[in-house]
Amino acid sequence: MNINKNNWQEFNFAEVFSISRGKRLVKLDQITGNIAYISSSKKNNGVDNYILPPSFMKIHKNALTLNNSGSVGYCFYHPYRFVASDHCTVIQIKDKKIKLNNYISLFLKPIIESMKSKYNFAREINNERLKKEKILLPAAKDKAPDWEFMENYIKNLAEKIKYDSKIIKNEALELEKY
Repeated sequence: MNINKNNWQEFNFAEVFSISRGKRLVKLDQITGNIAYISSSKKNNGVDNYILPPSFMKIHKNALTLNNSGSVGYCFYHPYRFVASDHCTVIQIKDKKIKLNNYISLFLKPIIESMKSKYNFAREINNERLKKEKILLPAAKDKAPDWEFMENYIKNLAEKIKYDSKIIKNEALELEKY
């Protein structure tokens, strides 16, 4: 499966995605729980802690987060329940017929992260700037984003990846020597 560059189209970010900013919750106010607390780290998929979120924080699931500050511009997919800090923007596909999944998110991640070069500590990402952003995506015949192509493209790539258990076994044998 190849990418046809002629089928790509520029979209307004805010026309394709809904965006909402997370809420501030300092460490001292965090209560240990089982909901992922996403901050602006580029490590651990952005997961900073597992908390019992207060009622003012919206619990999300199956969405992307984009770091506004800290590790500016990193984007992560969260198929699990999570809350986001005020240093993150939660991104969801506006078209309710489309369900975000691992494949679509893997396709979107590098495209969204390509905005990183425009932003930094002094020029953070915010909702107003995101509303003005353009994003280049494969388009279907109806001129909407071609979500099916994005999903199938990554599925096709995943099928080509071969896992060789011999490598791990050999590495384990090498470690046993020491």
